[in-house]
Amino acid sequence: MKNYLYLVAIAVFATACTTKDASLSESEVKAFVVDHITSQVGFEAAVEPYKSGLSTESMYFHPNMDAPSNANLDNVSADWFYEDSITVDVMELHINGPVASAMGVIHFHNFSFTGDRYFHGTVVKNGDGYRWDRWFHVEAGMLAKNGINVTSDVEGAEDLCYTMLYHTVQGDVDKASAISDSLLEMDPSMAMAGYGNMWKAWFNSDSDEWNRLIEQGLAQADDEDPAIAYLLKSLSSEQGDRLQNAQMAHSLAPDSPVTQVNLAWVMMASDLKAEAKVVLEQATKRWGSIGGPFNMMGYYYMGQENMEKALDCFNMYVRLAPDVANAYDSRGDYYVKAGDADAAKENFLKAIELSPNFKSSQEKLEELEAGA
Repeated sequence: MKNYLYLVAIAVFATACTTKDASLSESEVKAFVVDHITSQVGFEAAVEPYKSGLSTESMYFHPNMDAPSNANLDNVSADWFYEDSITVDVMELHINGPVASAMGVIHFHNFSFTGDRYFHGTVVKNGDGYRWDRWFHVEAGMLAKNGINVTSDVEGAEDLCYTMLYHTVQGDVDKASAISDSLLEMDPSMAMAGYGNMWKAWFNSDSDEWNRLIEQGLAQADDEDPAIAYLLKSLSSEQGDRLQNAQMAHSLAPDSPVTQVNLAWVMMASDLKAEAKVVLEQATKRWGSIGGPFNMMGYYYMGQENMEKALDCFNMYVRLAPDVANAYDSRGDYYVKAGDADAAKENFLKAIELSPNFKSSQEKLEELEAGA
């Protein structure tokens, strides 16, 4: 679920170990595995327990890395440990002399949501205790790579574009728009270069700019991934059937959170709310560290009058995106409907504090104050 590099590594057995003078206890190793993983909650309270199970000789790896790396114990952040609780199923545990091989599934619990991580690591003695020697993990969202394929001849533009797309799904319009400005300068021929500015226009209710940027992107889309053209077409009724275009974009890039969240958004606009809910539930399980799907789920549950579940969704959005104005704007909408004007004002003010030009929260706050 997390964005940080947990402790990860390819499992290498006896040749990788530093302690070879003692056989391991299966029960003690299993207790270490469970205790070390489940203790990683509570923000600052989790930092020392986390570090205690590692050393600078510990190696980690996951599918987004080019090569294994040593653990950096000076770079551990309390923000990594945001879960409410963690449970772990140790599926296999094998002792090989001074090395234990452990495989299993980690379950992360936040409000009423869960997410999974599959892991395989090796454990060795560490003084009177144990530590991880090697670790490898895979998130559900890493299991396939058929996503949007942006292309550019300008060095760094592709990576920057993917960063922008992440911020759009996170609902961070300020960062997405700033990156969009940079991309338009670096490589204005990229079809997705203006995508971040599109969402700024949407938040500002600027339909003319929204449509202009769609047309600008489509004019550049011929030489790029066809999923991009369908994605852009799905954002305007002037470009054909929005739902059909959104479905085509997602079919061509099914492993992109952008196409999946966009499909759910278009479904909701097409009054296919139950279908959108299924798509969003899949997104929250696969990309559990992205706030946007939880935000949309919150509005779905508010529409169903399930206020408890809606609040869980908006709280999760704030937890995952504490610096994003839209997270507080959405939670403010919840409190307006719940009849808690003071909490609504607090959230709208927080949104404005984070983004002084956030038009939506400014207007809502003025309405609340006018009605006080």
